[in-house]
Amino acid sequence: MIAASRDSVVVPGGSRVYLVTGIARPDRFEADAAAAGWEIADVMTFRDHHPFDARDVKRIAAAAQAARSAIILTTEKDAVRLAACDLGDLPIAAVPLVFGVEPADRFRDWLFERLGRTGAAPAR
Repeated sequence: MIAASRDSVVVPGGSRVYLVTGIARPDRFEADAAAAGWEIADVMTFRDHHPFDARDVKRIAAAAQAARSAIILTTEKDAVRLAACDLGDLPIAAVPLVFGVEPADRFRDWLFERLGRTGAAPAR
C-alpha cells in the first residue's frame, strides 16, 4: 500500500490489476506489468509529472472498480504524488523500478575504460 512505510504488497501473478501512470513512457510500464503475469484490466495515463488531486483519485477509483480490478498499480514516482491524496481504502501499490545492465561485465569494462581515459578509474 502507499504509505509512509515501505511495506511490501504481494500481488500474485494472474491478478486483475488497474494501472495508473503519470510518466513519459507508460507503454514500458504496461509491458513490464504484463510480463510480470498480471492481467491488465485497463490503464489510465496522465502526462509526465502530473500533480494528482482528489478529482483524479475519484476517477481512478471509479474506473478501477468498473474494471473489477483487485488492486491499482502505479510507479514509485507516481505513488509519491498519490500518497499526498486521501486514498481512503483504495487498494493501491507501487511497482518498484528495477534497473540492470546486461551483460554487466562488458558494461563494467566499457565504463572502466572510459574512466581510465579521464584519470578517474576506480581500483579493481
